[in-house]
Amino acid sequence: CLVTVADRLDAKYALGSAVSTADGMSKAGVDERVVALFGDSSFFHTTIPAICNAVHNQSKILMVVLDNKTTATSGFQVNLGVGRGAMGQEVTALDIEQIALACGVKHVYTSGQNDLDSTLKGTFRKALSHKDLTLVIIRLEK
Repeated sequence: CLVTVADRLDAKYALGSAVSTADGMSKAGVDERVVALFGDSSFFHTTIPAICNAVHNQSKILMVVLDNKTTATSGFQVNLGVGRGAMGQEVTALDIEQIALACGVKHVYTSGQNDLDSTLKGTFRKALSHKDLTLVIIRLEK
């Protein structure tokens, strides 16, 4: 269940630091596959440059973005992936998958919170089968 994953974290850091921290841990010799967990708001606010650096530095981490189409940590504002501006006007929604691919991430998988357990597990098995930088997007309902 994705809801309880936060209970199992060994460490929590600042908004947008997940990918850089995970890449550093991986480079420092952590034996297991390092996973960076972050939200869609972090992705748009601060994580894109870290992903570019991870691609450039040939990182081998697994990135997981929880996409709930909101900025939940600071008041549930819309973010760049919603298609609505701060005043409610229609704007272009940016796509996490397209941005990750444009940054150079070669393996991107998408699944949803309501997918069957076997589908979610299959998504993660595929993602973990790659030994290089990989992204899993989990679409969450509000």
